[in-house]
Amino acid sequence: MVLRLYGVGTSGALRAVSTKEWGGFMLTLILSAVGIAVSFPLGIALAPGRRSRLPVIRVVCVAFIEIVRGAPLIMWLFIASLMVPLVLNVSPSAVGPLTRAMVAVTLFSAACMAENVRGGLQAVPRGQYEAAQALACPAGSARV
Repeated sequence: MVLRLYGVGTSGALRAVSTKEWGGFMLTLILSAVGIAVSFPLGIALAPGRRSRLPVIRVVCVAFIEIVRGAPLIMWLFIASLMVPLVLNVSPSAVGPLTRAMVAVTLFSAACMAENVRGGLQAVPRGQYEAAQALACPAGSARV
């Protein structure tokens, strides 16, 4: 698959295919794979931040999660196609449309992942945290 997309050498049986020519199932696979791989650690970092006792961290995480989840993905795709070149201060042709879509999908997935992780953390009963503290486990002493 990678050989088919990027080609083998400069000439030969398989030529390089530009990202503008990608479409359909292949484009969906690449966007979802990158979105899941990058948003997972970001979502795991945002979830404890949302439950943090530090007000600045909590406000930033809550604002990001609520704003991003509060709008549909298609809106974030439109915003990414217009705003990514402005934020990076480059010409629109310098950042490809695939990269812009990856940014939007990743940020949206990270916000959704953070809510899933937060829900899982909240589902742990308080007695479990207390039991971990009684056993002097590091996870019990660093409650998020």
